[in-house]
Amino acid sequence: MGNPGPIWAQMMQDAACRAGPGTVYEILGYVAAGQSALTYGTDLEGDWWWIQSPDGSRRCWISNLLVSFQSNLPEVPILTPEPTPRELPATATEAPPPPPAPTATFTLVPPPPGPTFTPTQAGTLEFPECGSPAPEICP
Repeated sequence: MGNPGPIWAQMMQDAACRAGPGTVYEILGYVAAGQSALTYGTDLEGDWWWIQSPDGSRRCWISNLLVSFQSNLPEVPILTPEPTPRELPATATEAPPPPPAPTATFTLVPPPPGPTFTPTQAGTLEFPECGSPAPEICP
């Protein structure tokens, strides 16, 4: 089989150019709708294309849903991408110490001055501050 020559993919819409074949990979740049890019291969499923960015600055992956080709594609290399990035495991960190328990300070305060009373033999109360015996509380 002879060399089919370069394979050009045209962007049907603005496309993210990624570090690997999938949306979990970092976006390295963008390719504008209408631009063409040289294609070097595809992933095993044919869902992503390994391209040279139109400005020639990098190679990256573009989704098959965002490109079109001028003719039937010849056999293209199937590429094995970098492993899928994973979230870093959470590092075990020591929990912060609980806040100190609130402390209460009590200060004994004498009650405010008020009326005094003296019991009488008849069971009535006398309030000397009011000036006379009174059964009600002095205002």
